[in-house]
Formats: sequence, structure tokens, C-alpha cells
Amino acid sequence: MTFYRDIASYLLAFVLAFNLAPAMAQEPLRLRLGVGPSCVEEVMCLMKARPDLTPGQGKDYLLDITPFRAGDIRFQAYVAGQIDGGTTSFSTLMLSALKGIRTTTVAAISKESNRTYSTSFLSLTEGGINSAKDLKGKVIGIPGLRNTFELIARAELSKIGLNPDRDVRLVVVPTQVMEQALRDQKISIGAFVQPFYANAIAGGGVKVLFNSINTLGLAEEFNIFFQPEFLKSHDRVIRSFLSDFVASTKYYIANTGKARKALLASKMVEIPASVFIGMANLEPVPDARPSPADWEKMQDWMFKLGFMDQKVDINSMIDTSYLPN
Repeated sequence: MTFYRDIASYLLAFVLAFNLAPAMAQEPLRLRLGVGPSCVEEVMCLMKARPDLTPGQGKDYLLDITPFRAGDIRFQAYVAGQIDGGTTSFSTLMLSALKGIRTTTVAAISKESNRTYSTSFLSLTEGGINSAKDLKGKVIGIPGLRNTFELIARAELSKIGLNPDRDVRLVVVPTQVMEQALRDQKISIGAFVQPFYANAIAGGGVKVLFNSINTLGLAEEFNIFFQPEFLKSHDRVIRSFLSDFVASTKYYIANTGKARKALLASKMVEIPASVFIGMANLEPVPDARPSPADWEKMQDWMFKLGFMDQKVDINSMIDTSYLPN
């Protein structure tokens, strides 16, 4: 009798497991992603604001976005396992690789472009600075050291024969007060990102001295990266997420005004509507495919200017196989 009771128990357990398996398999995976402040990666935030654009959200994955005001804090959270991945520039990813931080880039979000916007250094229209050659003995404001802003400044100076360590003074100025420092002539030129660039241009009396894409001769990307092990464990979910991301990117490109209104309504954007709606931003990458050629060009600049003491294997850091065909 005991034998038959055991058989019945095994059969019942099997039936229950079989019936529960589909429900367990359909439980959406929480994707913990670190992004920049105030939705600088607009498409990522659009996916959160307009889940109707993302059929996989809620079914295959839950999008958990955490904004970080600084890239170093974002990577501290990544190393600590508090986020599964995030967004950042490819220069940051390469520098992180030299520190032993392993990442896999699966998609490009946006890139510097003269058609839309490129990180720019502004001077006063009447300040007597008309080209980089006029910067000898002057003060250059940048938001931080050993980052892309410093790299752009050093590259531009080196191209015209000025020594960045002797001929100018590089000073750190917080992004939020860069415009005031320029107008008060505490600095001769300053590095501007959006929306501070748009605010400064709207205020008048300033001009672009040089920008990232013209100085470096490449379009720096902002990318989506994940923990390599996380990708391997969640292949199907990542493919669903990236399929939705590409679809949302195409919607954003075709309906930028509507997309930005949705972002404002979601309260995820801290930029005034009067500035945000018409603001030029980095150019979205329609197919989300990174450009290894531009990664290589950036690495050459970083190596040449001493930001890297050795090069990294770029191809091993990029995996586009998760993107839709």
C-alpha cells in the first residue's frame, strides 16, 4: 500500500510541477539599469513613459531605471552588483576595461553629430577668443578631469601646437555653473552639454569655438552595456528588451515632439518644457548598432594623449548578436 501511495505522490508532484512551470517561466525579469540624470538617454526613458511601445515589457522584463548624476557612481553601483548594466560613452567603457571592470556593449543609443548636437566648447562672442590659437595663457573650464571633456580640449590644443600642460590652465567647473563662470570671465571657454548648451545659446553673447566631432574626427556613442554573465543567463529576455528598444528608437525619430511631451508628462525630465521640446540632442542610432571604427579612433586619441597606457580588445567588448536583424 505504501508503494502505491508513493507512486501517487510522485505523479501528483509531477503534474503540479508541469502546470506551474509555464507560470514560473513567464515571470518577467527585472532589468536594473543605471542611466544619466534627467533622461539624457531619452529613448530609455521613453520606454518607461510609454510601455505601450514595448510589447515585451511586463511580459519578458520589468524596466528598472536608476538615474545617476555621475558616471563614477554609476560604475560603483555596477561593480557592487546593484545594477545589471546601464548606459555610458564608449570612452568610459574602454577606460573601465583597463581597470578590470568587465562589460559587454549590446547596443548604441545615440551619437555625437553635427546634424543635431555635439559636445561643444563655448566662448564669449566679444571675448577676444576666435579660435583655439587664441587660448594661450587662458583658462579652460571642464566638468571633470580625465574624462571626454578634458580629452577634447587636449586634442584641440595639440592639433594647433599648444601644450595643454604649459600653455593653458584646465580648471574643473561644475556643469550647472559653467555658463555663469564664462559670462563672469572666470574662464575663457567652457565645455557645455545639454540642456546647459541650449540655455547658454538662448541667452546670447556666446559662440561655439570647437566641438567633439570636429576635433576628434569621430562620433562618440552612448551605449547600453550589461554584465557579461547576466547576458548569457538571460538571452531571450535581452533579445526582447533590445527589440523593444529599437522599435522605441524608431518611434522617437519619427515622433520626437510627441515622445518629448510623454517624457515631460512622466516627470522623469527635469528640463523646462520651453527648452526641452525643441532642444537639439545627440543623434539616435536607428538600428542601435555600435561603430567599432569610431571606438578604435577614440582609443587612438586616448592612447596618444596618455589617457590609456595600453589598448583594449574592442571587439571582445561588443556583442550585437542580441539585436534584431
